[in-house]
Amino acid sequence: MLASGHGHIFRVQKQRFDRESLWSDIGRASSRPGRYAGLLLTGCQDTEYSYDAYFEGRPNGAFSFVALRALAKLPTGATYRDWYAAIRRSLPSRQYPQTPNLYGSSSMKRWKVLRG
Repeated sequence: MLASGHGHIFRVQKQRFDRESLWSDIGRASSRPGRYAGLLLTGCQDTEYSYDAYFEGRPNGAFSFVALRALAKLPTGATYRDWYAAIRRSLPSRQYPQTPNLYGSSSMKRWKVLRG
């Protein structure tokens, strides 16, 4: 396939994505569908933008700012589900219409949040 841009023609090679060979290249087998290998807290959905702005005079992502403030207010022994619920009280908002998500198994979401 040929593509052009800025007066140049580029050859674009389509490659089939093969998850098994990708993971085997780095020495790790992929998880079976429906299983989670870890816990993931995201700033927005796949179809949304994650917003950046100035908070208290410094640039920051809206999700990062809200997540860190929520983390600081969590009681000892709080779970990742608790942290996520605290974040969702602030996002999405009218100014930052992004919807955070928490991916992982139910048991992972009950893990206690590690804090330093």
